[in-house]
Amino acid sequence: LIKSRHKPALMLRAAAMVIAWLCYYTAARSLVLADLVTLYYAAPLIITVMSIYILGEKVNGARWVALFVGLAGVIVAANPTGRPDLLPAGLVLIAACLWAWANILMRQISSSESTEVQMLFTGLAFCVACAPALPWIWETPPPLTFALMAGIGAFAAIGQYLMYESVRHAPASAVAPTSYTSLGWAFLWGWVIWADIPEPTVFAGAGLILLGSVIVVGSEWRRMRQRRIEGNGV
Repeated sequence: LIKSRHKPALMLRAAAMVIAWLCYYTAARSLVLADLVTLYYAAPLIITVMSIYILGEKVNGARWVALFVGLAGVIVAANPTGRPDLLPAGLVLIAACLWAWANILMRQISSSESTEVQMLFTGLAFCVACAPALPWIWETPPPLTFALMAGIGAFAAIGQYLMYESVRHAPASAVAPTSYTSLGWAFLWGWVIWADIPEPTVFAGAGLILLGSVIVVGSEWRRMRQRRIEGNGV
């Protein structure tokens, strides 16, 4: 970490991550899990657009179709005309924009920085940003709550490592939509743990978002298969 030549980019990405999660956790106080996750899935759509203008990636027709289908899903899920308080939804969308930008920076840095260095830098940024507030807000949690918090950290670390590695080996615009698969888990756990039943618009929006993901995955699978066939032919 000390020898890294990309400290400014790492600091910029870490700052974006900290602000994104502050927005996300604040919004989580007011939204059910399915609403929260569905709105957050604007991030892969934003990543696709950013990958064109910042990374110079070529986005084929299938990815564009998936982009607009997913965007329609986010708009339907947000339901701006039917949601009395738009502030939580706005915070989630801000978090999605920052997370998308952080992913683009991750793609740029991954060619020369290891996954471990990026994760360590981000973790240190969270410590530096949050530690000063601890004396005023910290309340010692009961053992079960502390265990749940530790579990969040452990699973988040594993998930981040896998995401960093995926972006290292594939275009950002191809990787981003695959994260939509966790949408089903958000619906399931929200119902099992809290008995959350999302509004019909959330189900409709989630369906469109998942459809966009299927389009991208199917298109990439066909492209890989075609390349393999051409390679065998040569």
